[in-house]
Amino acid sequence: MKKILLIITTFSLALATELLQEGVYPECSYVIVTADGWKIHKNYQGRILSMKSPDLHDTKLGKYSFDRFGNLIPYKDCQTIEVSNKQKTKAKDVDVDVEVKFNLSKFSPSFAVNGGASMPYGENLNYEVGYHYGLDFKPNLSGFLKNISFSFMGMNLGHTDGSSSSLTSTGLFTNYTLNWKKISLTGGVGMINQEGVLIKGQDSNGSDMGMKGEISFNLSNKMSVYTQGIMTTTFLGQEQTATYYNFGLKYNF
Repeated sequence: MKKILLIITTFSLALATELLQEGVYPECSYVIVTADGWKIHKNYQGRILSMKSPDLHDTKLGKYSFDRFGNLIPYKDCQTIEVSNKQKTKAKDVDVDVEVKFNLSKFSPSFAVNGGASMPYGENLNYEVGYHYGLDFKPNLSGFLKNISFSFMGMNLGHTDGSSSSLTSTGLFTNYTLNWKKISLTGGVGMINQEGVLIKGQDSNGSDMGMKGEISFNLSNKMSVYTQGIMTTTFLGQEQTATYYNFGLKYNF
C-alpha cells in the first residue's frame, strides 16, 4: 500500500512540475475529446499534459483550442511558437548595426603660414645661411588635444663653395603649444628628408628624426615673430647630429 501511495505521489508531483513549467494553458496547447469520451489536453508538441475520463467532463467529441481566458473554443491552427522560434533564430543571425555620430560642430581648424631665414650650426655642415618656409595646421579640438598641431616645413641652404649641391630639407612635425599672454612655446617631433653633400664632398640623402623647439611673440591676432631650433638625430643618414636655427614671421588665417 505504501508503495502504491509513493508511486501516485511521485506521478502527481511530476505532473504538477510539468504544469508549473509550462503553465495551466501553455501557448498553442489544445484539447481532444476522443470517441470513447476521454478528454486529453496536449501541448503544441503533442505531449499529454492531462487526461479526464468520460465521467469527469461533458465536452463533446472534437478538437478544441483555448482562448486567452482558458475557455474552450473551436480548434484553430497556432503558429505562435513556430514564429517565435523563427524570430529568435533570426535575432541570433542579425548583425548589430552600431551608429556612431561625431559632433563636428566644434571642429574649426585653423592654418598658418611662416617663412624666414635659416642658419646651420655645426662643423659638419658646410652650408651658408639660407631660407625656410612652412604650413601649420591646428585641428582646434577640445580638452588636452586643443594644443596639438601639425606642421610641414621646407628648407634650403646653399653650399659654402658655391659649386656643390645645396642642402634641401622637407619635414613633417607633430607639435604641442603652451600659451602665456602673447608668448607661445612649442615643442615638436617629426621626420626630415634631406639631400645634400657630406663634409668629404660626397652627395648623399637620408631620412632623419627631428626635434623642434620654438618661441614666438604675437604682434597681433594674425601676425607673430618666432625663433626656432631644429635638431636631427642623424645627418644625411650618417651617425652625426645637425642643428638649424630659424627666424621668421608667421601669419594665422
